[in-house]
Amino acid sequence: MSLKQITLKIKSFREKINWNEVFLIITIVLIICLAYGVALIQNIEKPEEVQIINGLAFDFSVTDQQNREVGGGKVIAASKNGTKYYFLHCSGLSRIKKENLVYFDSEKEAQKNGFKLAKGCK
Repeated sequence: MSLKQITLKIKSFREKINWNEVFLIITIVLIICLAYGVALIQNIEKPEEVQIINGLAFDFSVTDQQNREVGGGKVIAASKNGTKYYFLHCSGLSRIKKENLVYFDSEKEAQKNGFKLAKGCK
């Protein structure tokens, strides 16, 4: 096949293309990519505020009082071998073995059982 034949085939192919359709397809693909990118960015910027800790859902976007009301459950934990109690969001709680954990409905209940609030936990 000569260069002239190749050139003629390319020209005939160009004439058969509907450029409006090509433009429309490219525009749709770009819009889809843009929407997907925006969705990814929104997920990155918004960290999950609800975490599962020791089998309990804990919502960090609300206050401890709201968590007591919404969670309707135990938001205080302590080691059965220790003297300090922790809120479920406190880092000190992670050092307690699961088999030693005891839970309380309120700070008053924990204090009644002889526990005191850990210093690093507020």
